Amino acid sequence: MWISLSKKCIVDETLELSNSASTSFESGFDWKITWIGYGCGLVIGLSLECLFFLTGKPKWLTMMVEENIHKKITRSKRSTCRK
Repeated sequence: MWISLSKKCIVDETLELSNSASTSFESGFDWKITWIGYGCGLVIGLSLECLFFLTGKPKWLTMMVEENIHKKITRSKRSTCRK
């Protein structure tokens, strides 16, 4: 079941292929850009969190959380009553 190669690799060819494939430009992925995006998102998210909660409890967020909790409680009561 083993298939043999028709052409044997030369050491110089394999080095050229591995060096060119390892660059981030050709592969389209760069870790520096990923970390920059992650850092910016983290800074913006923490800044908004501080802005929201240091200025006072936002009413729209409180209402959303309370409605969500109320829905979960009513669902759990319905499921226990059916059993």
